[in-house]
Amino acid sequence: MNQDEVYDEHKQRYGVPRITDELRDRGLQCSENRVARRMKSLGLKGIQAKKFKRTTDSDHDQPVAPDLIKQDFTALSANQKWVSNMTYVWTDEG
Repeated sequence: MNQDEVYDEHKQRYGVPRITDELRDRGLQCSENRVARRMKSLGLKGIQAKKFKRTTDSDHDQPVAPDLIKQDFTALSANQKWVSNMTYVWTDEG
């Protein structure tokens, strides 16, 4: 059992400290520095979870735009109805 197998076994999410602990639990003597050097030479990096980023603040006193579509998305011709989240639509004003 080597660190490549531990890395793949844990879906490439484990970094140096976790792989070192796992190898020690399996009876292999190794240091974090050794594991770090070997992972670097093999081009292995643990996948880090991205932190949650809040993009909408629904708790405000600003007026809310009326729902003109009212869940009726049918249109008789093209370009009759356009629906979007206005946060992500670029306009001349920004």
